[in-house]
Amino acid sequence: MVAVGALVVVDDLRPAQWLTESIRGFAVDVGSLVPAIFGAYARVLHPAYDDGERVSWAQIARANHRIAHPQMQFNRLIGYASRYSPGYPNRQPGIFDKAPAVGALPAEVAAPLVHTLAGHTTCTDDCWFAVWDGWGCLDEVFSDHPKFQLPNRNYHLARGPLAAAAQSVSSWHLHQSCNLWWPADHAWCVATEIDLDSTYIGATEACIEELLANPDVDAVPLSLTAGVTADSDTLNPVSEPDSPTEWPTLRRRPPKPSP
Repeated sequence: MVAVGALVVVDDLRPAQWLTESIRGFAVDVGSLVPAIFGAYARVLHPAYDDGERVSWAQIARANHRIAHPQMQFNRLIGYASRYSPGYPNRQPGIFDKAPAVGALPAEVAAPLVHTLAGHTTCTDDCWFAVWDGWGCLDEVFSDHPKFQLPNRNYHLARGPLAAAAQSVSSWHLHQSCNLWWPADHAWCVATEIDLDSTYIGATEACIEELLANPDVDAVPLSLTAGVTADSDTLNPVSEPDSPTEWPTLRRRPPKPSP
């Protein structure tokens, strides 16, 4: 048995077969990330941070006079066509100093998400976790273990309790979550694609409704056919400011009184 934290890496890839048979295409829509078999879908927006404090996408949208909507893309909220555009910043002075995590679900978001999902499966002690094989920080216990394939991606497979969704699979001092996880009864499926700064979930309508009501998770409802790429935000234009001085500031705290 080879383990990392609460996860046991496995060689039998059959538990992932339902994904290989149902995930459709690459970067097309929500159905490219989770199986198109669920009653409802949602998107969990990874938070930005300012001085260690969470900053929501809605706050950033308001500060930049943009529109917050389910298919908004973070790059569009700060005026860029893509995260790979020249000069793309990872901070906006007065608003955030750390952009949302890409390809990793923060542990402080995973924990309340796990709390909600636990009530919608009978298999909290029997879940499956897939991690992309390309992470340079990936714990060496995954080495030499077989991988299953989804469009343009290869994944190792591990087994463990639902709570393991909040742990890291990195051997470095940084947090790297698993990229896909689901319970043995297939009641729901969670996907954190390696190039995206959001996590996508397919589940029952009741589960998604409860998730949307969870105050500790910034989630929005989505249709199965909603876009997931940088250009799928059609409501917020590209402006690509020339310098940070052109950005507005967001005053989230009252000013400190003068001494």
